[in-house]
Amino acid sequence: MTGREMLWYHLQMIVIGPTIAQKDITPFLDFFIRNHEIRPTPSVIFSQVPTEKILTARSPLESITALGITKGLEAQNRSLSFAPQIQVYQFNQMMLSPGKVGYAPMIYRIKKGVHPWPW
Repeated sequence: MTGREMLWYHLQMIVIGPTIAQKDITPFLDFFIRNHEIRPTPSVIFSQVPTEKILTARSPLESITALGITKGLEAQNRSLSFAPQIQVYQFNQMMLSPGKVGYAPMIYRIKKGVHPWPW
């Protein structure tokens, strides 16, 4: 904690960790949708590891981890369509639509030099 006031309008990414993902995420999502200081455009991603480990990881692309992750998702979305970039308002619409399931990309940490894909 820095002792500074949180500037919600600068929020770039919402990382949903395993603790919240295994429960009902509706109250968590409701906070971000109803908060008028938060823009409806932050990306939503799920994490298999605690969010602290994701947000404290160093990004080779940016000095701010969330910006590095966002740029990585944008690049994958443009070139491979491998991981869709889902914004919080889109995720909320998916969750509220009858008969639909909300989805968002999954992120996890890998060790340097380890290739996570079998191909």
